[in-house]
Amino acid sequence: MRRPHAPLLLLACVVAFPAWGWGSDGHLIIAEIAENRLTPAAQAGVADLIGDQSLGDISTWADQIRRQRPETRPWHYLNPPLGVDQVLLEHSPPEGSVLSCVVEQTAILRDAEATHAERSEALYWLAHMVGDIHCPMHVSKAEDRGGNDIDVIVAGTETNLHRAWDGTIWRVRGETWQETADRLESSIDEFEIDATMNPEDWATETYRYAIDYGYNVTPGTELGEDYIEQALPIIDRQFVAGGVRLAALLNEAFAETNE
Repeated sequence: MRRPHAPLLLLACVVAFPAWGWGSDGHLIIAEIAENRLTPAAQAGVADLIGDQSLGDISTWADQIRRQRPETRPWHYLNPPLGVDQVLLEHSPPEGSVLSCVVEQTAILRDAEATHAERSEALYWLAHMVGDIHCPMHVSKAEDRGGNDIDVIVAGTETNLHRAWDGTIWRVRGETWQETADRLESSIDEFEIDATMNPEDWATETYRYAIDYGYNVTPGTELGEDYIEQALPIIDRQFVAGGVRLAALLNEAFAETNE
């Protein structure tokens, strides 16, 4: 995966269209959880790279540029071989994946010799992709295109399994993104997230949620109350994990670059 161009040069020509991954609201939740956990050094490092914007402000840029840069589309997901116990970087195809994107952009952010523009864009990617790597259908099966080919119904809405996990399921609560972020913040210690795990471990956790639970559906039917009631805590957990781990990644990166 080659290094992308500087994001600030591209934002002016972006045309808004529906987001992928967790959707814009989901990425805002993850970004806010992360921002609340940044060290002073990381806060200063982020401000140096993106000015007075927040992590939430840049968290959907990676979706918005897909039309201008179609080569980045594969960077939002990964379909490892079925039955693997551990998702590894080597499972990424040559065109890249969400796992390889996180690993490579983290290396750029930590690289003291990288240009300001390169490190700025790396932060844009990470603000989004750390969220996507925690979204169950983004690390799942190739056969059905990560659930896109499995039609389901959620609360009377016809959709597919991928979109259901991206946002349709968690929106049944009727919360705004801020209400969800506030609710998760109030009980965040209960989730016991290990922030020291590496991106391969993040991807493995996500894959297991998809395979062990997400695919327990009958195509073309309504997702039952039991399915949704079990899915919602998984989604909450992945929101928190994405935010806590994004913060840990940035805290470590900016501690290194400031040494």
